[in-house]
Amino acid sequence: MAARLRLLTGALLLCSTLAQASQTDPKRSQKAYELGVAAAAQNRPAEALEAFTTAILYGPDFADAYRERGKAFLQRKEPARAAADLEHALRLKPADADSLQALGLLHLERGRWELAISRLTQAIEAGATNTRTFYGRAQARLKQKQYPEAITDLTAAIRLRLDDPQPYFDRAKAAMELQRWRDAIDDLNRCIDFRPDWAEPFLERGFAHGQMGLFENSVADLSHAIQLNPRLVRALFLRGEARKRLSQWQESVDDLSAAIELTPDDANLYMARSGALVQLGKIEASLADRSAAIRLQPDNPRAYIARGGSYHLLGRHEEGFADRTKAIELAPRLAECWLARGSAYYLTGAFDKAKEDLEEALRLDPDSAEIPPILDRTVERLAASNAPPPVPPEPTPAPTPALNPALNPEPAPAPLPPPPDIAKTAPPPSRPAPATKPAPPATPTADSAHERARVLSRANRFAEAIVEFDHAISLRPNFPLAFNGRGYAKIRLGQYDKAIADFTEAIRLNPRYANAYRNRAASHRALGQAVRADEDLAKAIALSAP
Repeated sequence: MAARLRLLTGALLLCSTLAQASQTDPKRSQKAYELGVAAAAQNRPAEALEAFTTAILYGPDFADAYRERGKAFLQRKEPARAAADLEHALRLKPADADSLQALGLLHLERGRWELAISRLTQAIEAGATNTRTFYGRAQARLKQKQYPEAITDLTAAIRLRLDDPQPYFDRAKAAMELQRWRDAIDDLNRCIDFRPDWAEPFLERGFAHGQMGLFENSVADLSHAIQLNPRLVRALFLRGEARKRLSQWQESVDDLSAAIELTPDDANLYMARSGALVQLGKIEASLADRSAAIRLQPDNPRAYIARGGSYHLLGRHEEGFADRTKAIELAPRLAECWLARGSAYYLTGAFDKAKEDLEEALRLDPDSAEIPPILDRTVERLAASNAPPPVPPEPTPAPTPALNPALNPEPAPAPLPPPPDIAKTAPPPSRPAPATKPAPPATPTADSAHERARVLSRANRFAEAIVEFDHAISLRPNFPLAFNGRGYAKIRLGQYDKAIADFTEAIRLNPRYANAYRNRAASHRALGQAVRADEDLAKAIALSAP
């Protein structure tokens, strides 16, 4: 039947060409057109196609017939013939809104984004101001990364139909591309109101909450998405990352392991899990994950940087340097590679090599805030290691031996006079006892303020905890426990830079404070400063070793 129809359509198309030179019959053409419209409305595309072809045979300049036959070809998944008919319809009737819209949507379906935007814009100007046209142009603009324009089109589509959650969802995604997280969450809330059983809005809202530093909200949303669809790998991955920010390392490993079970060939999942394993002190396991990532992506320099970090943490420095050198070979213009190897040289005391690598990293990334402090420390250590040894002091004469007490006895001290005879001493005249005064209120102490702060932190009342930590520090400025506790509260509020300042002060006050190093490592990792994070974590592990 399909083959016969194609032959018939081809014959009729040929006839239509011949008919242009012979007869036309407007009445027959109109009647055939109406039969085609009726057949299309009843979802009988084969009959519709035959009727529109007959209409064109008797009316070779009938633009509407070409347009509707083009739509019928579209329904039959014949885009080339559809495009030809729609273009012909526009040559006959250039401002036909329906033809412009159909052709624009055809270009959208075929991935021709610029042509889709052009034709749909013409359709809107010609009067096709309907939801489908605005929504179609928005889709093409999203593909072209024209996010503000896409948001404008999606807003128009929403105004024309308020009860469809899809334009709200797409507008939220565009807002997230512009980092307008609050706007995105508002739209995702509407999606969830319309369809509470739709997992993707919960997933995207969880992502937006994470970008705002609201990691507990993020975990809640992502958990709901996973409950609705347990095979959402992206939701498992994002929840694993959010749990890292909450220092829930084992839970993060569990989520990322579940994601790996579903997608075992995704190198990024192994890389993500390896970071949580390092925080748990499972360095061998992190090494295995990073090796798996390299097997899957052998040209990924960051995987070699990460595996090199695992080797260094295990004391296998030769292998660590080999991996970081390989990263440089793969991406010699990536500052991160030079920074990683330079930091490893610094940690192993090779300050001259560290200086060369860090200077190259800074040359490649002169705006980096991470490289200069490490380079400065390296230069200081290099200068100290190259300084001449101190001149030994002049020898001092040996002290004169003490005289033998037997030869030079000192007089014994005179005995103390005996205490007065209490029994013979007359008591003083009695006086009335002074009135008892109430005891003054207990003076607040740094320890009591610190304890209140810890209680508030355990209750997840971090902003209030910070106030009490501030009080403890004002009472005792050299209180490393308070600085570490305040830094942890700031981590939980997403204030990573401020947290780092607190942990740094705690370490200055107590250079062997392993937990402060570990917390500062988590802050650096949250800011994407992987090299600093590895450096701090290595120090924490070294300090915690028995």
